[in-house]
Parts: sequence; structure tokens; C-alpha cells
Amino acid sequence: MPKALDVTFNAKQALAFRYLLDHSIKTIVYGGGGGAGKSWLAAFWLWYLMNSYKGLRFAVCRKIQEDASKTFTGTFVKVVNSYGDKISRYHVTKGGIVNLKTGSEIIYLSLITIPSDAEFDRLGSYELTGVVLEEAQELDRQAYNVIKTRVGRQHNLEYGLTPKVLMTCNPGKNFILTDFYRVRNDPWFNIKNKVVLATHKDNLNYLPSDYIEQLKDIQDPIVRARIADGSWEFGDLQENTVIPMSLIWPSLGTPPEDGAISMGIDVGGFQGYSDKTIVQLISGNVILEPIVIDSKTYTGPAFGYDKWLGDKLIELILSYNVQPKKCRLDASGIGQPIYAYIRNEGFFIYAFRGDAKPFTRKFNHNKYLNLRTQSYYELKEKFRLQKLRLPENYNEQLVEELTAVRYSASGDKLALEDKRFTRRRLGRSPDFADALAMAALDIGSETTERKPEAAGNVEIQTSVLNNSL
Repeated sequence: MPKALDVTFNAKQALAFRYLLDHSIKTIVYGGGGGAGKSWLAAFWLWYLMNSYKGLRFAVCRKIQEDASKTFTGTFVKVVNSYGDKISRYHVTKGGIVNLKTGSEIIYLSLITIPSDAEFDRLGSYELTGVVLEEAQELDRQAYNVIKTRVGRQHNLEYGLTPKVLMTCNPGKNFILTDFYRVRNDPWFNIKNKVVLATHKDNLNYLPSDYIEQLKDIQDPIVRARIADGSWEFGDLQENTVIPMSLIWPSLGTPPEDGAISMGIDVGGFQGYSDKTIVQLISGNVILEPIVIDSKTYTGPAFGYDKWLGDKLIELILSYNVQPKKCRLDASGIGQPIYAYIRNEGFFIYAFRGDAKPFTRKFNHNKYLNLRTQSYYELKEKFRLQKLRLPENYNEQLVEELTAVRYSASGDKLALEDKRFTRRRLGRSPDFADALAMAALDIGSETTERKPEAAGNVEIQTSVLNNSL
């Protein structure tokens, strides 16, 4: 690489890069709003070291390996071109990038949590010089704890390179918040760790004007707080939020309890519809990582989709030993044929229909317009009473959706806003939140629906479970 290099950074990037060169600092968090130059900083750092030393190996990690490849490679190529380098000097694949002259390389790794490898033993064979964790707010603490043990094993001692972990992120509510953001001013923390907060306002000279206008046009106050303003204290900014972050956050400290597994299923359709089926599990009082079934992986004819998805759901029901009244599937619209298939296979799960009348309770059921509204408000009450535990490696999309759902008045009833408005704010349907609301809904002997009076004016009440048979 050139002996003299005129590096162009904004002030926050320059500060973070000085920390990356500081031998006493081991972990740097560069996080905040969109457009802060996070990927550019990471790409420049690795490009600089790959051209300075032979045989180094770095890992760029995201929850999904393909996402790391798509986002990082493009930025790396831009860095190469910006500093007069030639991309022909590199071997670029979906799996990584190799500098053909020095032999130093970047590999892409997935840090998604899978049940069969919850301890990330699959990372045990890697020997790395340094690592970049992109979108670190999506990762869980165990992924971070394991991957950082693989750093410092590839020519670090030979070249005197301090093992480094660079995490880039938007504001989130996982271990980044608790282990880094909240303690960023602690002198003991700052001996080996640094947090650099940045937003697009720190990077205005390097952003297209159209992108800046897009950030200014964000209407949803929570999304604007996170992405445009880089705020880490988001979630309670809208008065008509059904489940504010102030109720969700304390559940991180709720003690776990054993108990039966309940399952909520938000069905994704075959082409032209929402293309992902979300399966949300609650074990005892612990909200587990959602299971996502992507309909794009189905390559058969349209008429075979119901059986394909139904069989996958039956497999999950059996593997988690979910009892009938503990399994709820959204049987409205595209979910109806999936429910019918599972029922015909002998699995009498509960058919959840959001527009149905609320279940009869001892208190409050008359104030809700429909069952979907009731399910969200009863989920809210469980958070308030800390009857649910959100794990530290919680799903970021789930929390974002929970705090995005609003309510309105419909006559003398409470109702959730039309889902179209939620989609407009989020850019997607709140499928994760819907699945959790179904999974958390109490369906038992006290949960009943009124039926017409029988002879003799005797009121008959029937368990909701029977309504699905």
C-alpha cells in the first residue's frame, strides 16, 4: 500500500480509528443512527491491515452470513477504489476476500443461535487476528463471548497486533446496551473498551442528499429516534403505544420459571403474501428465540404449499411437545388452509381469529373490540406484572414490533390500529409481535365464549379448546 496515505474520515470515525490503532484498547463499539459511516470504518480498518501485514485473518460476522457478504463486500470495494487500489489484487467470493499479494484474508461468519449449537462450538476451530461484528444489536451475548476468544491467534504476537473486536450497530436492547452503552463513562470500563456514538449528522459531508432527506422524512417517532437520532432510550415516545419499552425492559431481570411450552404461529403465504411464517415459543415464562420458516425455500407447485408448511409446523409441535390448547395458529385468511391441514392430520390446535369476540374473563373483556386487541392487552399486563422473561439475547425485531403497535378508541371499545398503519411505520407486518401475543394468551377453563341459551334459560359455557375441534 502507499507509504503516505491521505485518509478521509469524519471526526467520529477518526476517533474510533485511533482506538483501533491503540494497543491498550481491545473492544470498540461504533454505534448510533443510520448513515454514521459504520461499515466504511470497518472496511477501511481491515483493508489497511490486509495491505500492511502478511497472512492475517479477520472475520466479519452478522447473524446471517449472506447478509455480511452482501453489505460488507460492496463497502470494501468502494474503499479499494477510493484509495487508488485495484480490486483485481483481491480474490472476492461469497465466503470472503483474500489479498492476493499479502495472503491476508477476510472470512464471513454467521453468528445466529441454533438449538443444536447454543454454545457456538462451531467457532472453536477459527484462528483470527481480529473480528468485526456488524449489526451487533442483533447478536446475543454468547456469540460475542465465544467469537472474541478466537481473536489474537493469527500472527498477533509476531506483528505486535492487539486482538481487536470492532462492533458496529444501531441502538438496540441486547448486551450492547447493558455491557457497553450504559457503562461507557465508567473509568474502569474505558481502560480496554471504548464506545463512540455517531449519527448521520457526524457524516453529512459524505452522504448523498437524498439519503439525508429520507432520514428526515421518517414519520414513526420510535424509528426516527433510533435510526435518525441514534437514541438508545427509545420505546416510550408515543402516548398510544400499547406495550411501551418501560414495561418490556424490566422483564430482562425476571427470574426464569419452568413450565409447559406454548406456541403462537403467524402464517406466511405462498408467493404474493407475507413470505415468512413466524413461530414464537414461550417455555414456562421465558420468551424463546422465534423460529422463522421462509416460504421462498419451498420450490414445489402452489397446491403443495399447505402440506409443506403444515408438515413443518407439525414437526415443531411434536419436537417441542406442545399440548393442543398451548398451540395457537392464526387461522384467518391464508392461515385457514394450514390450520385445516394440521387438524386433518389429527392435531387439534387452537384456531386463533383476531376479529373474533374477546374471551370471557372475570374482568375487562367487554372493553376490547376483538380478540387480537385482547391478546395484546393481556400480553401487556403480563409484562407489567413481570410474568414473562425476555432473555438477554432477545430478538430485536420482536421488541421493535411490540413497541410499534398503537391503539385507538372504537366507540366504547379499545382497538388496535389498522395493521396497515403499523406496516407503514415498520416497513413490515408485526408478525413476531402477533405470534407472541397468541403464544402468551391464556386459554384454559376460565377462558370461555358465550353460546346461545339452552332450553330452560340455562346459560351454557364451553371451553374454548372445544371450539377448535
